Amino acid sequence: MVVSAALFAAIHGVLVVMPYLAVLGVGLAVLREVHRTLWAPVIAHAANNALASLSVLVVLTG
Repeated sequence: MVVSAALFAAIHGVLVVMPYLAVLGVGLAVLREVHRTLWAPVIAHAANNALASLSVLVVLTG
């Protein structure tokens, strides 16, 4: 689980957010283990991306 979280963070390639992405990666791996399906982490990942995109949009549009 820790290795997959580290890979998840490293693949994104943004050093500033790597600690956050590593924690997110652990959370996504836990979701995968608990629910025994990829849908739970995929939906959580999409929600995270949507929130990040919305945050950037709000900052850029003032």
